[in-house]
Amino acid sequence: MFSPKVNFIGIGVQKAGTTWLSSILKEHPEIYIHPRKELHYFDKTKFTNSLYYNFLFRDAKGQKIIGEFTPSYILNKTTAKRIHNYNKKIKLLVILRDPTDRAVSQYKMEIGRKYIDKNISIMEAFKRNLFDMKKRGHYQKLINEYLEYFSRKQILFIDYDHIATSPEKVLETVYSFLNVSKIKSSSNVIKKRIRHKKDLSVEIKIAENEIKFIRDYYEKLDDFKKFFL
Repeated sequence: MFSPKVNFIGIGVQKAGTTWLSSILKEHPEIYIHPRKELHYFDKTKFTNSLYYNFLFRDAKGQKIIGEFTPSYILNKTTAKRIHNYNKKIKLLVILRDPTDRAVSQYKMEIGRKYIDKNISIMEAFKRNLFDMKKRGHYQKLINEYLEYFSRKQILFIDYDHIATSPEKVLETVYSFLNVSKIKSSSNVIKKRIRHKKDLSVEIKIAENEIKFIRDYYEKLDDFKKFFL
């Protein structure tokens, strides 16, 4: 059985619309996205050979683009090296969200999944970097580690805010980057909010001073908006 080589990966970031984008790309006739989001192949401690990885995509039917989404891939330089060793010409995609808003969203997600006790404040979770909460917003450092292995033209950066304001334009940009036909999805599909199947809707009150603490921290770092230029 022929197993195709993956030529596209969405590497990040968590809580920035990757589930939404992957669900839409799955509907494109020229794109095969693995049905299981977050394969975690390249960031596993026990790293296996590429034949196994290719075999995971055996259900692809000759599509032009073969890919997957695992947002945690962006977190580790070793992962970048592994992906590069696997396919030096691969195309990568990163959706970047305001790091403070992203951290707040992750905190609520972890509470909803019961991975973080509800008695632990977001400030404490952030300071302790629980589930890489702080690290995930270090966009400059994380992206620069990937740029050591991949050219800038191989990585598409998407502004999370544009998913809400102009989703059709976001999709056109992605289709152009992947060099596939620009098809139109229904407005209902494009505007539908899609959560990861593990996520629950939870209402959590967060003190303004705690959010300000996180925002002040990230404002001292480089402006991630430059990656959209």
